[in-house]
Amino acid sequence: SKRSRRAGVLHAMNVVAKKLRELRFDAGSLDFNFPETKVLLDAHGEPCEIRQRRSDPSNWLIEEFMIAANRFVGERLTRQGVGIWRIHEPPKMDDVFELEEFLKGMGVKLRRGPRSRDLVPKDFQALLERFKGMPEEYVVHKKVLQALRLAVYSENNVGHFGLALKDYAHFTSPIRRYADLIVHRLTKPHGDGGRYTPRQLGGLAAQVSELERRAEEAERACTKKMVLRFMSHHVGETFMGTVSRVERFGAFVDLDGVGVDGLIRMEDLGNERYWVARDGMSMKGQHSGRTVRVGQRVNVSIIRVDREADHLDLAFAST
Repeated sequence: SKRSRRAGVLHAMNVVAKKLRELRFDAGSLDFNFPETKVLLDAHGEPCEIRQRRSDPSNWLIEEFMIAANRFVGERLTRQGVGIWRIHEPPKMDDVFELEEFLKGMGVKLRRGPRSRDLVPKDFQALLERFKGMPEEYVVHKKVLQALRLAVYSENNVGHFGLALKDYAHFTSPIRRYADLIVHRLTKPHGDGGRYTPRQLGGLAAQVSELERRAEEAERACTKKMVLRFMSHHVGETFMGTVSRVERFGAFVDLDGVGVDGLIRMEDLGNERYWVARDGMSMKGQHSGRTVRVGQRVNVSIIRVDREADHLDLAFAST
């Protein structure tokens, strides 16, 4: 039957996808499986529910074949000597230093050499794997992601650090990404790719990269506003979260299941003074000795929601 034949094809595809995924990670490809936040609206356009979804094997199957196609086309463009590649440069030295200062508080060393270019994707992969399943996992993943550069489009191929690939292009979504449409034109046997000069490709790459960044910023800002709108109806309620950052003015906590963080201000900790450790990884109560550290799981209450400033104030929940 058609159904059994389709099931057979999907099974074969799944076997291949698993092997492709295994080979990709063996090469050092990085995996940040952050949940995707979705805000559901009611009939009146008001947020009524927040859902978070992580990738699952069905997503991975499609992803591996897309990456394989994009890699094949990236290699084709490299042989042609002209194109728009999806590039991801190694991290800047300043960002590596900042990440290392953070990791120092956990007793972890990242670099093997004195320069950022001594780092390879497998160094970051090993770091992510080291904290897998630990309370600090989410915070470390977030810090590593912040240390890496943004992936962009370019007429100069310098490889893709995060995927550990030398040649990579976006090819699989020409109906929604202009860079993919250009790549389709460049790879057609009798297409009109020849009309682009390297200078024109450079200008187009810069333009689509900037528009992509702006679109992502707008999406994040919109999602955060809707999440805070939802949370404004839950002031006084308690949530679990993870301490993600400690500053002189308080501690930031990433809340479970909602995709935003909030701040526990020093003034909301009562009359006790808290001292922040030199490494910025923890703070300690002067009299009680209570310690709040990065990666710690905490139970917090929402005490204020400032929708104008896009800010959430928290306090430790009473026990």
